[in-house]
Amino acid sequence: MHRTRITVVLAMMTMLTVAAAKAEPAALQWESIGAAGVDATGLLWSDWHSQFLFVSTPDGYLVRHEPTAVWTDHQEPGVAGREVTALTMVPRLSHRLLTGRLGADGRGSIEMSFPLKNDGDYEVVYAGLAGPIVAMVNCSIFNPTLYACARALGQTPGVVIASADSGMTWHEIEGHGHHDVTGIWVSIDIYVSGDAGVMYTPDGGTTWQPRNDGLPAGTVEHLWTLAPAVPMPAKGERDLVGHLYAAMADGVYHTATDVIQWQRVLDDPSPRQILVEPNNPYQPAHNVYVVTHDGRLLTAVRGEWVWTDLTGSLDGLDIVAVKSNYPKITVATATAGVYRSVTPTDVPDAGVALRLSVAPNPFNPRTTMSFTLPAPGHIQMAIHDSRGREIRRLIDGPFAAGPHTAIWTGSDDGGRSLPSGVYLCRLVTPWGVQARKVSLVR
Repeated sequence: MHRTRITVVLAMMTMLTVAAAKAEPAALQWESIGAAGVDATGLLWSDWHSQFLFVSTPDGYLVRHEPTAVWTDHQEPGVAGREVTALTMVPRLSHRLLTGRLGADGRGSIEMSFPLKNDGDYEVVYAGLAGPIVAMVNCSIFNPTLYACARALGQTPGVVIASADSGMTWHEIEGHGHHDVTGIWVSIDIYVSGDAGVMYTPDGGTTWQPRNDGLPAGTVEHLWTLAPAVPMPAKGERDLVGHLYAAMADGVYHTATDVIQWQRVLDDPSPRQILVEPNNPYQPAHNVYVVTHDGRLLTAVRGEWVWTDLTGSLDGLDIVAVKSNYPKITVATATAGVYRSVTPTDVPDAGVALRLSVAPNPFNPRTTMSFTLPAPGHIQMAIHDSRGREIRRLIDGPFAAGPHTAIWTGSDDGGRSLPSGVYLCRLVTPWGVQARKVSLVR
């Protein structure tokens, strides 16, 4: 019994330790993609606008048009109130941008603007009484609901606010129990972090409950969840398990949402960012990326928690933010610009032989998946939701060589209609794997 106890303790110590001596860097090749000399504070890469990369700064933001690699500067140095503290796209108004701004008085506001037009083309849609806007959650491109939160400013408490009309008007959600609010994430239900830990509401803010089992006392500095918000779940959706990640003064904590029991999975004081890989079709357990307090980039597979240092040649450049669009990883450094790499993978290259395509896309009520097999073989085709879960198996069996098609009508394996959203069609063959995003518009 004594020996077993020692083994368990040693295993826990191994799991929690990310030593000051860094892990051997993975073989990533980082390439500069611009913005050198810019004081970067964050990144945004929208799933439905992956052609744009936004870099927030104290003076505004820059945007990179990915197909042309052209940067546009939307900074206004020396102008009070231009510091961007949060940024998101506007539902149903995909050409508009919402930015959380920090004024010279320490108070936050929300602006709506055109991201690619001239500076000054913006409208203040919310002027809060609290501190900086630190998080904005976009439910989906098809749903006008938005959530945001602002930190406390002295004795003025932080606020949680919501918009039901794509950000044009906002109202406060009360009762969350925090004085200082540090983050909000929506995944069917609403979770809000702050100096009361993590608070949860299943009914839009009518009632609140703490979700702090396993968390130490103190402020949760940031809160992340696995997937985009799902404010209108399909039948039975509420039984599905999500995952939450919290940054605290002593490291990163993780819990599943079915039974809240937080577990510390990384010993790094006050990490800057946690990112969960949302769209890797080949990894059954999601990759987790962490930007550490001292500007390094670490990664681990959820549940295994063996951390690898990906910083490599960026060591000492002070990474401030990370975004992933599988298989590409993009990081912003404090002043040395934005860099990109490709994650190593053992997934076989399907090449151009399979030629998987989806049309129409977006679709309603049905779409066709087309592909070509170079030889006879057993294949699988399935639809996955934004959390990577298989929700509809379309094909599973032997097929002859040549062109083939499959039809999807927007329902799951039980025949239930799924809500609007971005899904993933994944084709698995003996010659490799291909995947395509497909948008369902109800």
